[in-house]
Amino acid sequence: MNASTFVREIVVPKKYATIKHSLHKAQALHYCLEKEIDNLSDDDWIVHLDEETIITEGSVIGLANFTTKELGSLGQGVITYANEDIVNWWKTLADSVRVSIDVGLMKFCFQKLHRPVYGLKGSFIVVKSSVEKSLGFDFGPRGCLAEDLYFSLEAWKRGYKFNFVEAACLDGIASLTGFFGKLNNEFYIVQKEKGPLQRSIIKDV
Repeated sequence: MNASTFVREIVVPKKYATIKHSLHKAQALHYCLEKEIDNLSDDDWIVHLDEETIITEGSVIGLANFTTKELGSLGQGVITYANEDIVNWWKTLADSVRVSIDVGLMKFCFQKLHRPVYGLKGSFIVVKSSVEKSLGFDFGPRGCLAEDLYFSLEAWKRGYKFNFVEAACLDGIASLTGFFGKLNNEFYIVQKEKGPLQRSIIKDV
């Protein structure tokens, strides 16, 4: 990639390992927070997007409102699916349920309870830099199953405030039935694990 003032490409070295031996996406995210790699100030904001997530003018405005007003230390917005031609009606209907959960259940948990009772999705997340640095993504091999969920539970346990981003991004995730099932299976596995989820709910709800 050519040098740019606005774009920075970070490549994780093959020999890099975290203290708890996290893998995959968690390993890459934690590498970006290492002192010799990270160049963000504590007052900066980090927006996490999957490669298939499309940011819009409305989502930029929503993020600007969230960060300038500091409505929370962590935020989550809506992601809409089937924004182009419908290939599979069954998958599209299943995706529409996910949007309704975003607008209903997740929005209520973030905007009213300020806690990730239902968890956190891995895309269209905004986090204050100081918070992300304090939490990191080194949750070990089990946490790699769904590092976004573990990240949200650790933030909840430490008392950070969550809120909802009043905006939507476009997404074409889970276009294949197998991948859609894999996503839901990963979420189910992590929810079953004994860890911060049980402790947080017992303590805070």
